Amino acid sequence: MRHKHSARRHAQPEESGNDFSKTRLLPGWNFSYREAQTKPLTKVAALVTDGVDAALLKALRAGLNDAGVALAVVAPVVGGVQASDGRWIEADETVSADLSALFDAIAVLVPAEGVKRVANNPAARGFIADAYAHAIFIAYAAKSASLLECAGVPIKLDRGLMALNNQADIVAFVQKCQTLHHRARASRMTGDEHVR
Repeated sequence: MRHKHSARRHAQPEESGNDFSKTRLLPGWNFSYREAQTKPLTKVAALVTDGVDAALLKALRAGLNDAGVALAVVAPVVGGVQASDGRWIEADETVSADLSALFDAIAVLVPAEGVKRVANNPAARGFIADAYAHAIFIAYAAKSASLLECAGVPIKLDRGLMALNNQADIVAFVQKCQTLHHRARASRMTGDEHVR
């Protein structure tokens, strides 16, 4: 078992975007902002690859834990990833396009060296795109910005997308996530201008 784990430790993640100008919510997904307000924030997903910033991931987990929220690590391959400090991080989930629907918010923490591989992974792009379509909040590491753009997510046009540059950004992200959905985006996705 020890040898098997070691081999997995060195596995590298396997690695066209969408236009959301006319996107609507996925079929069968009924958005109700008032209903969402009554549900507590319980689980956030972090999309990571080898080289993920260990300090950022640790700080995000701590910030969420302080708010009573669980963080699930999502990786492109089964097993896990090796963080920037050399430590092995077990993945809770393997990325799939529809996986983001199981979470209240997501954080994209893919480092620069992992962006190209993940950008060529349809499941990873779908994971981000679906999170956006479901109007949940999305945090991202600065070096992951181009990955969001590859998934068709318009970073500059949506305040529900938050860069994580310091501890204050993490606190702000956790606080904003308590509303579960970004109101303005939900309004655009549903075509209902009365979503507030």
